[in-house]
Amino acid sequence: MTIIRTLIDRLKIVPAILLLILAGVTFADVVGRNVFAKPMPGSFDIISYMMAILVFSAAPSIARARSHVAVDLLDKYYPDWAARVRDTV
Repeated sequence: MTIIRTLIDRLKIVPAILLLILAGVTFADVVGRNVFAKPMPGSFDIISYMMAILVFSAAPSIARARSHVAVDLLDKYYPDWAARVRDTV
């Protein structure tokens, strides 16, 4: 179990680095498009792939910390057993 925790802890750096690179690619594309009238070729594809990698590399640490976004608009209408089932999933 400690190997998995170590891997998840080390995986936290990947989304941070990807987000920094993503901001740089977006900045370079916007400056290239608006200032030089020459957008960065393939930037949309690069950003799309990086976003997918960013989301799926951040998912294990978010799930482990149980810090995902939860909408509780209908929670008061659920019976207790349904809330327990929802929390286990």
